[in-house]
Parts: sequence; structure tokens; C-alpha cells
Amino acid sequence: MPYVELRDGESAESLITRFRVSVQRSGILRELKDRRFFRSKGEKARAAAQRALRAMRRRQRRQLDRSPSRPEARPVTARAHWSAPTP
Repeated sequence: MPYVELRDGESAESLITRFRVSVQRSGILRELKDRRFFRSKGEKARAAAQRALRAMRRRQRRQLDRSPSRPEARPVTARAHWSAPTP
């Protein structure tokens, strides 16, 4: 369980912010959402495989975008999908 202590001269807002960050980092809420409904081992394995595939594709795409051998090499943007230029 995340625990924060009040520092000297710290406001309640910053204390709450630090607590919220520590809860986020600990992963408690993610685990709670994950356990909300029952998921079989097969479902968990399929979801893990899909996550791994997405991560691999993302790594490959970023590596391609940063490759100096490509003449149109460009910095990675926040957009995850390709869209055709509008005429």
C-alpha cells in the first residue's frame, strides 16, 4: 500500500498529488481493473501475445523511422497510424 508522510510546510494538494503518483507507480489501480472480471489463462495468454506483438511492431516502426538509410527519415511523432495526405 502506498504511504506518504506530510513534509514540513507541504500543502494538502501536494500531499494528495504525491500520494496519487505513488498509487499510479505501484500499479494498484491497474491490478484492480485487471481483476474486476474473471479472465481465463487462455485469455490472459492471448492478451499478452497481442501486447507483445504490438510492442514489437512499435519498436520496428520506430527503428525504421530513425534509420539514417531511409531518405525520408523523420522524427517519431505521437501519431500511431498512417494517414494519406489530403489533396
